[in-house]
Amino acid sequence: MPVWLQRVFVIVYVLFCIELGLVLMVLPWMTGYWFSGGWLARWPELRSLLQSGFVRGAVSGLGLLSISGSASWRPSATVTGVEIDRNLSFV
Repeated sequence: MPVWLQRVFVIVYVLFCIELGLVLMVLPWMTGYWFSGGWLARWPELRSLLQSGFVRGAVSGLGLLSISGSASWRPSATVTGVEIDRNLSFV
């Protein structure tokens, strides 16, 4: 794959992750969309679960992880072909 195509892919991927993260961070706290009608009306048994603060916070946390993952991504490591050891030790 040409280097310019790899760079375009990287830019599109990072922008997608940032946009997805912003949507996941903001959407649960928009009461007009999250609480009323729309997709939540199709499954009334899930309504109480999805409206809890824990689930809304968890969805926002996933958005924050998406943004931080795209911000901490190092493009020079993959564009040049150098492998990075991404095994994280939590011990």
